[in-house]
Amino acid sequence: MEEAVEEILALDHHAHNIRKESSAVPFEAAFTESWDEDVWKRDTPHGLFFRRSIRQLAALFHCSPTVEAVKEARAHLTLEELTRLCVTESRLCGLILDDGLSPEHILPWDWHAQFVSTTRLLRVEHLAETLFLKRLSFGEFVNQFRVALEESPPEVVGFKSIAAYRGGLAVGNFSRDAAEKQFPDWEGRMEASPLYSFLLHTALEVATERKLPVQFHTGFGDPDLALELSNPLLLRPLVERYSCPFVLLHAGYPYFRELGFLASVYQNVWTDFGLSVPFLSFRGMTQTVRGLLELAPLNKVLYSSDASLIPDLYYLGAKNGRRVLRKVLTELVEDGDLTEAEAVEAAHWILAENARKLYGL
Repeated sequence: MEEAVEEILALDHHAHNIRKESSAVPFEAAFTESWDEDVWKRDTPHGLFFRRSIRQLAALFHCSPTVEAVKEARAHLTLEELTRLCVTESRLCGLILDDGLSPEHILPWDWHAQFVSTTRLLRVEHLAETLFLKRLSFGEFVNQFRVALEESPPEVVGFKSIAAYRGGLAVGNFSRDAAEKQFPDWEGRMEASPLYSFLLHTALEVATERKLPVQFHTGFGDPDLALELSNPLLLRPLVERYSCPFVLLHAGYPYFRELGFLASVYQNVWTDFGLSVPFLSFRGMTQTVRGLLELAPLNKVLYSSDASLIPDLYYLGAKNGRRVLRKVLTELVEDGDLTEAEAVEAAHWILAENARKLYGL
């Protein structure tokens, strides 16, 4: 099992662009969801994710397993060299990037294509907020928003929504009249409102027409997220209304069993376990993936790293993702849930084939 899983090339179906060197953040910031510099300095180095990662990166860089040695080894590499090393050792066959995170600070999606086949997602909120800057009338705004979704460039293989960060996943019903009434007072940031509901429903209508997947952040994340409003169960009305594929990210942690249930009963729900892997302890990662697979069909589970900021996270996502998958699949064979041949097949599906089929790659 171990050798079979290591040989599979992974398709990272949800990650983010690397930051420009001019916009770099402290190394520790990549190992927490906190924005607080005091947390980065004082608390993050004492997290299990950080301490495990230092040892794993030390092995990658062939240096001593200390923070200072890892930082020094990284400093001797250009950003291109560091990225090439991390992507190569991740054994990736593709990246799908959500480039709506801090767009002014990141390298473009096609910069990443020099290392591995790269496509991208169109973030719905970023599209709307960009169009706002053009100071259009409501009719022109809605028309350009829909056209941008309908005629997205060929590298766009799906849409992405961060509704969990903008008021929660219980998205209300839409009304064009209510959205138009709100539009003159809109200040340019998408937040829970009639306008937001109208635009998100519009995006789901287009995704349904085009049969494109739509990714939704679910579960834990940055401090501006209300965790109780990121439970994937809150998306049931949208899942039932639209037939486009819903890809619910991060195993919905800590709501991973709820997400496994949704994937098991709705034909248009997929899930992944990025962010929970590699951010949790090893026991936490295995518990989450194991809990997800209690119900989620093997053909509905995808691999991702949710890497951002630094290329090291592509590597840490892949290394820990494979390790956790080996552990969980081996247990399923021992328990009699799968044969060894079925477990190897499941590893191929989860690491690459499910995403390849879903995104038409």
